[in-house]
Parts: sequence; C-alpha cells; structure tokens
Amino acid sequence: MKRIFLLLLLRIPRDAESAHAAQTQAAFLSFLRRHHQEHSEQTNSEEITPNLLVVEEQTQATVRTQGRIAVKAPPPEQPWSFDQINETANVWALSPDETMKLSMLQERLQNLPHPKNNPHDVARFLKEYSGDVEQCESQFRQMIEWRQNTNADSFLENYQPPKDFAKFPAGILKGRDWDGDPVHVERTGAADGLGLLRKYGREEMVKHGIWLREIQSRGEWLEEYEREEGHKMKSFTVIMDFKDLNRRHLTPSLMSAGQEISKLVTDNYPGYAKRFLVIRTPGIFHFAWNAFKPFIDESTRKKIVFLKDKDYYEDLKQYLDPSILPIEICPEGSGQAIDEISPAWEGGLIGNAK
Repeated sequence: MKRIFLLLLLRIPRDAESAHAAQTQAAFLSFLRRHHQEHSEQTNSEEITPNLLVVEEQTQATVRTQGRIAVKAPPPEQPWSFDQINETANVWALSPDETMKLSMLQERLQNLPHPKNNPHDVARFLKEYSGDVEQCESQFRQMIEWRQNTNADSFLENYQPPKDFAKFPAGILKGRDWDGDPVHVERTGAADGLGLLRKYGREEMVKHGIWLREIQSRGEWLEEYEREEGHKMKSFTVIMDFKDLNRRHLTPSLMSAGQEISKLVTDNYPGYAKRFLVIRTPGIFHFAWNAFKPFIDESTRKKIVFLKDKDYYEDLKQYLDPSILPIEICPEGSGQAIDEISPAWEGGLIGNAK
C-alpha cells in the first residue's frame, strides 16, 4: 500500500529556560527517534534525520475505532508543532513521560480533523484519565462524536436560552482565585429548577447546560483571560452553594434531568474544574448527594471539598478573596459575572410554571 511521508522541521528552542523544558525536549526527541526508526524498518524508506517530524499519511487506509472499521479521514491541515506541544507541557506541568504520551496521542488522533484536536485540549483528557493513552483516545473520540451529533460547535452562535434561565444563578466570575484561575459559582439552592423544567421541558434544560459549558470552555471572555495571564485557561475553582435547598429540588423528574446533565458534563467536558467547594448544605442535601453520587466519576469526587457551614466564609479565604463573590454568598462581596452571562444571583421562582 502506497505511503506518503510529510516531513516537518522540528524546531527545538535553543534557549530553554528551565530544566523541565530541557527534559521535555529530550523526552520528545527520544520518542521521535524511536518512531522514525520503527518506520524505517517497516518501509525500507530513505534515512530520516532526527530533527524531522514524520507524519504518515496513507492514501487508502482503515482505522479500527470502538470495534468498527471506518475509512481513515485525512489528518488535520495543521499538525501540532513542537512549540505548541512544549507550551502545553509547560502550562499543564507535564512530566517527560506525559509529554511523550501527548505526542503519541497526536499520531493516534491525526485522522480526527476538529478544532478540539489540539495539544491543549488533548492534554486535559490525558490529565483527567491519569495518563491512560487508550482511555484518553477513546473518550476524546466519543467527545468529538457527541459534539458533531449535538452541533455543540455552533451552540454559542445559534442558541440563546430563554430569559427565565437568568434566574438560574450560575456563571463564571470576573475575579480569580489565588492561583489566577477563573471562579465558577452555582447557587443550586436558590434556583427554581423544577419551575424551569415544568415551563420549558427537559430538552431546554439540557441545552442550557451545554450552553453554560460552551461559554466556560470557549467563550469570548477567554481572550481577555489569556491576554492578561499569558497562557491558555487550564482549570477553574467551582463554588457550589446549596443554601435553601428543599424538596422541590428532589423531585424525581428534576433529579433525572440533573443526572443527565451531570453525566454529559463528565463525559464531554472533563478536567475543567480543579476543585469543587461545597458550602451551606442543609440536612436534605444528603439525600441529593446520595442520588447524584453514582453519576460522579472517581476523579471528580476527589476534587470535592465540603466546607463547614459555620466557617465557610473563613475557609473560602484559603482559595480566593471572598470579595470577588456575589453579595448573596459574601456580605462584603461585589462579584460580577462575565459579560457573556448575566445571572440573577438571588435566583427566584419561575412564573407561569405548570
């Protein structure tokens, strides 16, 4: 079978500023040398110098994906550059082994042309799945398939939630935590989820959930963030406020919709939250937690921190300046959401709900 080799010059920075960068470069170059040697033995092609990255493209090939045989799609028009991989390794603090696995995933995913197929997003999956290359590839492919089936890539352009959803108090704040990462607040107890469900239906609830995550992961606010911080957004702190949680929140139809959204987020937006700070949980919260716990993967559970109700305000200071929070959480707060979303932090009941 005829094979065509695309040779790309590998640009290795000569002025590596840290030992980590040097280790990353050495590990990546070592991987490339082994990769080139394997291809040389298999194809009897001309010798390839170690400072060239080889991307193999087959004119007619098949790839086995999730047990099915499918025609291999053309690789992305712009393969990842070494500079992109090196930058991603620095942002995510990847070890040399993780950087090599990221490069392996570049090859394994080269038949998946999609804007999400970039080193930064793939590294997020690699971290979330503890460096398991097989699982990372499988989950990443399923995520891309889900995005195509739901038209998630055009959600921000084609969807606007009904105005009543502004009473669902959730969104990214303009302030940041002590690490310089964004902060997402969700006041579940103040939201009339049942009213929204009865008035607009389950499908609209799910769409709103996707819309929120699309803003988190690729909204316009990220341009300003990256300009000010000098790097891509890696993760954020999530504050879950359950004050005023009541029996309406435990209605089976609402719980079922919430479980669907929770699984959707776990499967298709993994790794965005670095920690979940849970505050002001009433006694009834334990019933809700037991219902949702089976739908929360182990990786996410490890990120959940339950703050003591009486001391939550002081405990929050370990992670951020409470003044960046809305006044509904911090009496001295003046926090505001990013411009793309304007939630009513006080929440409220939905009118004309059945």
